[in-house]
Amino acid sequence: MKVILDANIIIADYAMASPSFIILLSSSKNGEIELFIPDLVIDEVLNKYKQRLEKAGSDVSSEIDKFNKLGKTKIASPLTKEIVLATCEAYEARLRRIIEENNIVILDYPETSHRFLARKAMQTKKPFNANEKGYRDCLIWENVKSLVPKENADIVLSPEVGFITANHKDFLFDNIKLHDDLAYELENESLPADSIGVYENLHVFNEVFTKIYLEHASQVEARLRDKEFWELKMGTKIDEFLEEILIGAQLGNWTFDTSNFEDAPTIEEITEVFYDYENLSVKKLAGTEYILDVKADMHLGIEVFIDKHDYYSSNNKDFRILDFDWNDHVLRAWQVVQMPVTLTIMIDNNFDCLAMEINDFAGENE
Repeated sequence: MKVILDANIIIADYAMASPSFIILLSSSKNGEIELFIPDLVIDEVLNKYKQRLEKAGSDVSSEIDKFNKLGKTKIASPLTKEIVLATCEAYEARLRRIIEENNIVILDYPETSHRFLARKAMQTKKPFNANEKGYRDCLIWENVKSLVPKENADIVLSPEVGFITANHKDFLFDNIKLHDDLAYELENESLPADSIGVYENLHVFNEVFTKIYLEHASQVEARLRDKEFWELKMGTKIDEFLEEILIGAQLGNWTFDTSNFEDAPTIEEITEVFYDYENLSVKKLAGTEYILDVKADMHLGIEVFIDKHDYYSSNNKDFRILDFDWNDHVLRAWQVVQMPVTLTIMIDNNFDCLAMEINDFAGENE
């Protein structure tokens, strides 16, 4: 799941050290979520931090002035502009270190047209309000939308993107569903209307995400067991991966006797693969990765070289002879063999194959 933070969430805990923040950062660091912070949010947080330090310094100076008047003293304020500046620089370095250590991705300012934003403001489309305020929220909303896959993408999880903001009322209707303006905007841009979830604070998000995380593997498993999805999508992707691995590879003594072959057979073609997708197992690795174990029955077209004497004296004529006169001693032949295997496959949220291992060849050499 992709998660994006608004400035008000960080401003509520500049140190990002509350239990809820620790849970969120741990989820990001461990790969359970993909955490994003817009560059705009970082600028706003740093600016607000500086304003609060300056306000604190001003308050201290004001109280010292009162003390000096009452006590007839000349005590100087210890909070100079240089100290405020150095403290701001130290905080920025600390913030960026937190971002780096927890695998947080910074999103650039969105390249949204001014005309598009101006029209939304004039029409008071959310997140703008009646006073046409909401420019910053609108830019962050553009960042949020940029994380959403297109409608034709295979989305494992809904919502795919979580947006955590204390300004949730600017985005939600009755604090429950996405505002109609924003839902229509998503549909108009060919983005799934249910792809974004808005959460008012870290605690609420962490509770919701815990439930979602536990359901991930079962959701993926149910999707993969759908016959139409497997035949049209997943099976095709695995076929392509198998071709890359197997075509041109040599086989050992697996499901058939190769004692009469001059060399190990070479795989020339994958004629058919039948997947037992109804009995596959799914394990969740991280926020975007899953491990599948699925049994398959592969039909492989192999090229073999057979001793001529062995061929003519054998009753096995299941080969299609490609060249009787390959040389004086052997002939070149082709045969389809059946090979049951178990495949271990790593996929991502888009059901793309990241890695694959072929295990448990039936009758493999002992």
